[in-house]
Amino acid sequence: MTVQWNYLFAASVVAILPVIVLFSFIERHVVSADRGFRQAAERTSRDCLLNSV
Repeated sequence: MTVQWNYLFAASVVAILPVIVLFSFIERHVVSADRGFRQAAERTSRDCLLNSV
């Protein structure tokens, strides 16, 4: 039995594509959520500073 490397390589490329796509969607979601938390924290700290004066 011989290994047909071209089919093995093609299958590995096809298998990795959904992983890359899912990783990019998850990364985008995490980054946008982190940005929202930071903006909320900045607003909260700014409001606390304004109310304490």
